[in-house]
Amino acid sequence: MQKGFINVLLLIFVLIVAGGAFFALRPLLPAQGDGIGDVDMSGVNEAHTDVVVYQWIYEDQGEDSAGAPTTKVSLITGGRKHDIGVFQGSCNDSNTDLLEGEQMKVVCWWAGGGKEIGIFTENGVSTVRVGDVDEGSAEAPGFRGNFKVVTEL
Repeated sequence: MQKGFINVLLLIFVLIVAGGAFFALRPLLPAQGDGIGDVDMSGVNEAHTDVVVYQWIYEDQGEDSAGAPTTKVSLITGGRKHDIGVFQGSCNDSNTDLLEGEQMKVVCWWAGGGKEIGIFTENGVSTVRVGDVDEGSAEAPGFRGNFKVVTEL
């Protein structure tokens, strides 16, 4: 009888310690959500941080009249959604081969050319600019330029 009683007390003690550890560590565990676009910003005082978070959103828009796929590109930053536009092709973000002042970019590409959507910072001001990209041919070199500001962030 005494051995069984000690085992029960030991089991209760282990459960209490495990439960206490779980509740003590809970604030350190990641927030639970659907995992898609979840960013837990609770406890972040934006006035005291220089970190800016950008999230690109791509929405398939089907095909245009010529049969090319189209994609709507939006950007979420600072709790606001900025609709950038609808572009021919499929779009992917990239952080390679950035231009001067470009923080990040998206390239929408179809049949040898497309658009580059970049976040540029100049003199402390961030803007979204859209430019042309083309792979070129045997007769003409590729092209990347004609960037125009579409929105200020």
